[in-house]
Amino acid sequence: MEKNNQRTKSDNESATEFLALMERYVVEYTNLKKPITEQLMVPEYEVRFGDHVIQGRVEQYVPLVTQFFERFPKLAITVHDVIVNGNRFAMRYSETAREAKSGAFAVWGGLGLYKWDGSRLTHNVSEQDWDSRERQISSGKPLIVEGAAFSPWETDMRPLNPVTEAIVRAWLNSGALTTTKGVLVDDEFAGGVPPKILEQKTITETDFFSAGDAVAFHIVQHGKLLPDFAPNPRLVGREVSLHLGGIVRVAQGSVVQGTLIRNKVALAEKLTAIK
Repeated sequence: MEKNNQRTKSDNESATEFLALMERYVVEYTNLKKPITEQLMVPEYEVRFGDHVIQGRVEQYVPLVTQFFERFPKLAITVHDVIVNGNRFAMRYSETAREAKSGAFAVWGGLGLYKWDGSRLTHNVSEQDWDSRERQISSGKPLIVEGAAFSPWETDMRPLNPVTEAIVRAWLNSGALTTTKGVLVDDEFAGGVPPKILEQKTITETDFFSAGDAVAFHIVQHGKLLPDFAPNPRLVGREVSLHLGGIVRVAQGSVVQGTLIRNKVALAEKLTAIK
């Protein structure tokens, strides 16, 4: 019988390669606009945000991004936080851009969780604060840009941590996401005042993984609409759902720091459409 001499990669080696792939995704593809999607993503690459599913690198992903770059030709990503455990990667970032049509500048937060096959990206679930972006463009008053992470592409691999995961899952189910000290919401990093959107009853977990003391997740909150976000008083108390992503960190048994990015635009569009 012929021996298989292929060596299994260690988690540290896998994390290093995953970080190198994501560096190319951010720096070469997004910031420099190099046409290298074939090198970065599998043909069936899938992206999810809100209720939307984009499937196929050539069929849907590239046309969507090309259209976006036409609106924001010099768009660039600034990375603020990275976690990696070898098999999974997540980053919190800002996108900064000037809209071609209006000439207005904007900076808005984003958060993405990524999967790969050991060579190329296979799946991404992300949320971005498009509500903040559109408000900045309309007002002509951009927010400040948060400082970049320190050498994000050299982030240390941290292993899965079941204890951390249990603490964060309990926190997510508690409904205390937007009231926890140290956890910033949407554009709060730049002095924004995030609206109170819903009174959480349950959540649906769509993605979740740990890396040491950190957890990245994407969930859908379900609950009753609050007055702060209701376009019409008669909608207060209506059952609604809200997509959001986050990266949080745990210390001494509690969530102590993190950032949440909520897809307010998708919910606002649904509420506006109600007659």
